[in-house]
Amino acid sequence: MDFILRHPKINFEIAAIIFDIIVVIFSWNHSYRNEKTAKAFKTVAICCLLLTTCEVALPFILELDSSFNLVKSFVNSLQFVFSLLTLYSYSRYMQYYTKITMSKLLTLINRIFLIINTALILSNPFTHIIDYYNQASNSFINSSGYIYVGYVPAMFFACEALLIYFISFKNLLPRERIALSFIFIMSLIGSFLQPMLHGQLKIIGLFSSFSIFLLYLSLENSDYHSLSLIKEELQEANESARNANKAKSVFLANTSHEIRTPLNAMLGITDIILNTSNEENVLSYANDMKIAGNSLLHIINDVLDISKIEAGKLEILKNEYHFASLIDELNFTYKLKAEEKGLEFIFDVDEDLPDLLIGDEAHLRQILSNILSNAVKFTKSGEVRFSVFGVVKKPEVNFTFIISDTGIGIKDEDLSHLFESFKRADMENNRNIEGTGLGLSIAKQLIDNMDGQISVHSKYGDGSIFTIKIKQQIADDISINEYRNLLKTQEKQTNDANSKLDLTDKKILIVDDNDINIKVALAFFKSFNADITTFNDSIEAFRNIQIVKYDYIFLDDYMPKLSGSGLLKRMRSLPNCPNKETPVIVMTANTNIEDRNNYQKLGFNGFLGKPIQNESLEELFKKL
Repeated sequence: MDFILRHPKINFEIAAIIFDIIVVIFSWNHSYRNEKTAKAFKTVAICCLLLTTCEVALPFILELDSSFNLVKSFVNSLQFVFSLLTLYSYSRYMQYYTKITMSKLLTLINRIFLIINTALILSNPFTHIIDYYNQASNSFINSSGYIYVGYVPAMFFACEALLIYFISFKNLLPRERIALSFIFIMSLIGSFLQPMLHGQLKIIGLFSSFSIFLLYLSLENSDYHSLSLIKEELQEANESARNANKAKSVFLANTSHEIRTPLNAMLGITDIILNTSNEENVLSYANDMKIAGNSLLHIINDVLDISKIEAGKLEILKNEYHFASLIDELNFTYKLKAEEKGLEFIFDVDEDLPDLLIGDEAHLRQILSNILSNAVKFTKSGEVRFSVFGVVKKPEVNFTFIISDTGIGIKDEDLSHLFESFKRADMENNRNIEGTGLGLSIAKQLIDNMDGQISVHSKYGDGSIFTIKIKQQIADDISINEYRNLLKTQEKQTNDANSKLDLTDKKILIVDDNDINIKVALAFFKSFNADITTFNDSIEAFRNIQIVKYDYIFLDDYMPKLSGSGLLKRMRSLPNCPNKETPVIVMTANTNIEDRNNYQKLGFNGFLGKPIQNESLEELFKKL
């Protein structure tokens, strides 16, 4: 007690020892993380305990007589050794904790540096390289190497640990960042202040012990370890799910292309039969085949769309488009479908709404098509109503689309599952209705991605009402009515000038590795009186392109030896190629919106989806 009263500052060090003993005891039999991290943490705790013990023991030893002078110098030197080992171990701990891989050469250099400096410090009682004991003042006097040998090596490892911390900062959780930042601050304060105290008060052990104790409480205890394990498991599960989704998307994309290739041929030949045959039975069979083929094509598109949405690869694009064209197209398409079933189709639109908008036209069309298609599909008699209203709040317009029908309606128990993938409401009564059950799920997820809303009101046996609210930006103040009048004027002028597309004397090149696809394409293109050249080998086509000038070039993208994209890139890079500026159109079964945008970025001037349609071909040539 007398000693403690004479050395009141020793209480700080005794508290530090208690911290260290607690940490060593609790961490000794527990390996919460991987083996290397656990060992490194235990080493840090033990070195810190030994450092603090030396700092506590030294005042006791200084009370001894002159025969213990060598022991005094040795214990004093051990303080520097354990300070060096503590920070070296902490540097190793940071490597293992953050999973930073250090090169073997740097690891070897660190170990050699540690061994050399440890040897220099241990030689201090004889060489006095750091300090020496002064009998008269009963204290240690600093030598020339006090900073360079006693503190610089330790600070080197502290800075190394700090560098590792900054490198891995982004990958750390907020709790880890706060805890490790505080530990660094405490340790560095202790290390920088100690030389300034000239041995009057030992604080490195105190600050280091408090840091280790905080490290244990915040990161190395069993509770936080359990949390970390859960986090790692969730990350692994998330990564596995992403990989599975990616693999599924790749599989579906490849499978889709393989299915579309023969389907393109089937539908193309069906169109040729419909355009050339005069036999009533043959035309009936061909028409049935076309309907079935288009249904299969619709199913493939739905599966690919939902796969892309689930994989998080759906992009909402913003481009200028004419709203009147979109809704008039939907009105025309679904009025025909409704009339085929004997239904009345009512189209109601506020013609004072703005026409030229900025938004994702393709996805908006897909949303409305899916809802309208279901309305017609599930209505046996009565009517389908398509209403379009909006509120203008410049620079936006808030659209409200209401699609109602007098169909079979939806049961209350099915409403909560209405937007789930592959779900079909009232399967018992709807088994004979075609579809995958993906249309509403796709529409809902597209609406969510466009920051819109969809609601349903339905009474079983009495029809349904779908209300969709979506915002679009206004590009121009021209109204729907004004745009329609402008279109009528332009169409009249066009019809007067040219009633049918004519490509006489136009040289067209078609490159596709599938001979049936070439046969189908030839049948379509010849109806426009064009001069057609075909190749089923992309390398031969590339040689021909360098010699013969064409007006239009059509390329299939998925070809062996050289893809359509690769052929286009090579052709554009040739300085003296006669077709350097020739419009190039991609012919592909990949017809979703993202694929269209990707092909545009690759430099294609146009896009022709397979199966080829007469209307699509005419529209493409008019645009070109």
